[in-house]
Amino acid sequence: MKIRKEEETGNCFKNNGPVIVGHSERRSAHAETDDLVRAKAEAAIGAGLKPIICVGETEADRDGGRAEAVVSTQLAASIPDAAGQHDVIVAYEP
Repeated sequence: MKIRKEEETGNCFKNNGPVIVGHSERRSAHAETDDLVRAKAEAAIGAGLKPIICVGETEADRDGGRAEAVVSTQLAASIPDAAGQHDVIVAYEP
């Protein structure tokens, strides 16, 4: 069975630890928004999983001096309100 990031239901991963959401490849290749990343993190929490929420700027953002603003926006919009009550990891990937 070939497993792809974020595309399988949470139940099949319950005993397999954390799940990655918001990876830069998914954000760019599939136009995943911060709202969608947040929804996926909420779904992971709801399924009893521990989401790893990826944030990070693109090279163009960094070169344009927008890195801090981009990451701040992603953090504010991608992390579920319930994150403080559950194990949630934030991964920075420049």
